[in-house]
Amino acid sequence: MATTAGELQGMDVVMPDGSTLGKVENVYLGDDSGTPRWATVKIGVLGKRSVFPLAVSKKEDGVLRVPSGKARIKNAP
Repeated sequence: MATTAGELQGMDVVMPDGSTLGKVENVYLGDDSGTPRWATVKIGVLGKRSVFPLAVSKKEDGVLRVPSGKARIKNAP
């Protein structure tokens, strides 16, 4: 995925079933190359976040599509 962190910020994240998980909140860069590697999405108002690898995500039609089983939900700090 040849996309910069700035382009990913605020983009909708869509699951395989077509449901929207949320919007990209934070993008984390790879240590060696500075390439976007991971992103977080805030889910609802309960402070949960989903973390997913950008390497397996596809940017198409202005949204990020995350394959099934690749997003992990965790508690917010």
